[in-house]
Amino acid sequence: MTASPSSFGVLLRTPLSDAALLDLIRKDRWYQKAANARRTQHLALLRERIEESIPDWMQISREALTLRRAFSSPVKAGAHDESTEQPVRSLLTEARALRDRLDRTWNSFQDRSYEPLRGNEVERGVCRPAVRKEQDRVDQEIAGLKEMVAASDRVIASTIEKCRKRLKEMNDARRGGVSIPKRNQPKRRTHAGSHAREG
Repeated sequence: MTASPSSFGVLLRTPLSDAALLDLIRKDRWYQKAANARRTQHLALLRERIEESIPDWMQISREALTLRRAFSSPVKAGAHDESTEQPVRSLLTEARALRDRLDRTWNSFQDRSYEPLRGNEVERGVCRPAVRKEQDRVDQEIAGLKEMVAASDRVIASTIEKCRKRLKEMNDARRGGVSIPKRNQPKRRTHAGSHAREG
């Protein structure tokens, strides 16, 4: 950053603390103008990136709910062997893969969009009221996006936990030679798009 001539003279004459330097920067008219222009541009770009990412989050949310419903689908009672465990294992694999995709998508959004464009406290402190108002709107959109991601993560985590518990019950029953009470299990799912992830 290049300070204005008057500010630069002060810097040459007097050693400044970090706090004093920041205060000087905030009062610099050139910096204020540049910061407002930069924030306006970055906020517009960030809102565009948010809108572009919404379909991805909605798709992940739908898939998470589909997996949860699949676990609740009833199957016929009978012997519990590898063939009846397979639908649960497949569902667990899909849930782990979806969780991995959720993590990658969120990390990519943060690294490529949110962090580079969010601005710093010094910039925000010198913005005009109209720019601050736009910043508040974008912050609210980000908060909503975070809640959507967190909700999907909770659904996926719940499905993974239920699958693990169900597999343990089936394995314990098979080893003990006892019948498992009729409970809900997922139907065998044949659609493509499964990914593996350990979790």
